[in-house]
Amino acid sequence: MKHYVHVYLTVRVKTEVDAADHEAAMRTADGLLFDKLLPVRFSTTAKHVLEAEYAEEVTGYLVERDDGAGGPDYEDSRVYGADHRPEVDLRVMLREAVSMLGELASMPRVDAEKFVRAHQIMAIVSGL
Repeated sequence: MKHYVHVYLTVRVKTEVDAADHEAAMRTADGLLFDKLLPVRFSTTAKHVLEAEYAEEVTGYLVERDDGAGGPDYEDSRVYGADHRPEVDLRVMLREAVSMLGELASMPRVDAEKFVRAHQIMAIVSGL
């Protein structure tokens, strides 16, 4: 029995835009891709694949600033969700918490603000 199965895949489309910051870069890229027809064509190469088209869903963004030499500046790269909000990077949060806890351990008096922030980070990470 023949079935038609629509498989929704995420396709990464890298664009190059001029923008003042990451937020403006994402909005500019959205305009390039969604204000008109998607400027990317999909072609099928197998006889069982009858068609392929854009599913009209964004699952996230990776924004990289040009390093001036034609490549990405990885130090200024960031991952954002479909809503343009930064994704939580657990590695960064853990490094921050460990650093704060190390500082707190060496202090004669505990810095309450650092203690609270380190506690918040650890609570977030342990809840995942």
